[in-house]
Formats: sequence, structure tokens, C-alpha cells
Amino acid sequence: MEAMARRILGNRNSTQLAAFLRVLGHSRVGMGSDVARFARAEEDLLEAHAMLGDASGSTESELTSTKQALMDLYALWDAAEPGKGYGARAKEWGATR
Repeated sequence: MEAMARRILGNRNSTQLAAFLRVLGHSRVGMGSDVARFARAEEDLLEAHAMLGDASGSTESELTSTKQALMDLYALWDAAEPGKGYGARAKEWGATR
């Protein structure tokens, strides 16, 4: 599904691809405390954030939503694996608001 979205949306619709990645990452976070799933969600969300930061036409709301998804991810990841620095990452993203 992700590969198909990349093929269809490509770089020409980077805000749409970023929105897809944000939703995909957020969905992976909501599927449970699986560390491998958290790592995939992190990849999706960080890529979405970078794309939105670079894309003209992206909104502050889209960036804020992606930052919130990253904070949620790191808070849950910290609960699943305490002491590995994920709580600090959540705070860092909160400070960038």
C-alpha cells in the first residue's frame, strides 16, 4: 500500500504523500506497543514532517498534527521501553511547537 501511494503520488504531490505518511505512521502507533511497529511509524512520521517542512502549500496545522503524532509515538515508545531516551524525544518535539 505504501509503495503504491508513493508510485501514484510521487514527488509532484508531496503534501498529499506527506499526509498519507502521517496517517500511516499515526495508525501504526495506535496498533499497539510493538517496538518494530514504532520504528516504522517513526520513519513514516519523520519523513512526513520533512516533506511538509520543504513543501510549499503545506499548512501549519499539518506540521502541528505531525509533531503531535511524533510526541504521541515517543511517549508510548518510552512506556514500552523506558530509559532509552524516547521520553526526551517527545519533549524535544513538544518544545518545537
